[in-house]
Amino acid sequence: MSIAERQRLAVEASAIADHDLDRALESSVLERASADSFIENTLGTFALPYSLLPPVRVSERRVAIPLVTDSSRGGRLARAASIIEEAGGVTAESTGRAPSAERCAHTGWRGSRSGSWARSVHRSLRRRPLAWD
Repeated sequence: MSIAERQRLAVEASAIADHDLDRALESSVLERASADSFIENTLGTFALPYSLLPPVRVSERRVAIPLVTDSSRGGRLARAASIIEEAGGVTAESTGRAPSAERCAHTGWRGSRSGSWARSVHRSLRRRPLAWD
């Protein structure tokens, strides 16, 4: 599947508008001055691919979660999203007021299956292709 086809699917699978996706993807390099304001002791920036996790149910809504990371973590997170979706999704609620970057959320299994079920199927999911591949 081409990048353009994946972008079209991302727009269809989420509430994001075409122009918002274009704007988010057009600037792929973080300026050093901006990076320095985000974290202490900045040395520079490093480019990584921008992708989406497979859609997962969160608080009754299927969402595609944006992801910027290396391939090994991306693969593990995609498998985790598949486990969560297969288990019926999760619920999330705010635990109180906090700055958005520091907000904590309580997350629990939505369906009748427990977290131990998800852990038990994880090994078999390593060998199965993802539904979104």
